[in-house]
Amino acid sequence: MTTGIVITTEGKQEDFVGPLELPRIYVALDVNSTEVVAVSEGISVHVDGEGVINNTALNKVGTLVFSALAFFEADIHGNILFTGGKDEAGNYKQLDPEQRGLVLSMAKQAWNIVAELEPDEEE
Repeated sequence: MTTGIVITTEGKQEDFVGPLELPRIYVALDVNSTEVVAVSEGISVHVDGEGVINNTALNKVGTLVFSALAFFEADIHGNILFTGGKDEAGNYKQLDPEQRGLVLSMAKQAWNIVAELEPDEEE
C-alpha cells in the first residue's frame, strides 16, 4: 500500500509503501530528524530537519512542489516526503488517490521546469 510520495534531491518520485512510522521515514529520507509542515488541506510534507545545517543538496523539484502547495516559499534541502494530514489520534494518514495524483502531476511539471532551466551540459 502506497502511503506517500518521496521526491529525491535528484527529482525522482518514489512511492513510500507501508506504515508512516518515524524510523521508516528517517530511512526513506536518509535523515536523523524531520520537520513536518501542513502545506494544504490534508497534505503534510516531511523534510530533513538538518538539511540546511548539513549542507544537504537543494531539492529543486521538491521545492517547487512544496512552494506550489504551501502558503509560502522555502528552499527544501534533502529528500522530501508528501503524506496525508493527521487523523484524530495525531497520526499521519496516507495520501488519498486525488492527493497522490496532484503531487505526482506537480512533480512532473516541476521536473520539466528544472530540466528547462538547466539544460544538459553536453548540448
